[in-house]
Amino acid sequence: MSKSKELVFQKLQCESDSSQLIKAISLRKPPPPEIYGVITDILCLSLHFISVSFHWIPRDKNKTADCLAKQALASEAAVMNPSLMGI
Repeated sequence: MSKSKELVFQKLQCESDSSQLIKAISLRKPPPPEIYGVITDILCLSLHFISVSFHWIPRDKNKTADCLAKQALASEAAVMNPSLMGI
């Protein structure tokens, strides 16, 4: 969402294989404590778009995106903690 905001997109369709995440966003109720920060970030970023929709997709349809997200998180962790890279 941050990149979409940076690119000045006005409409966004987000998909996730986490039913807990999609339900928490869609219901607009207080989320479980373990995902509170993520939901708060998503809802704050949502304010920058004219239209944002959130949809659940089956995990087997999300393998490529899941792999890319894990790679990005690993890269971020390595930048934040160079000892993970053996530096």
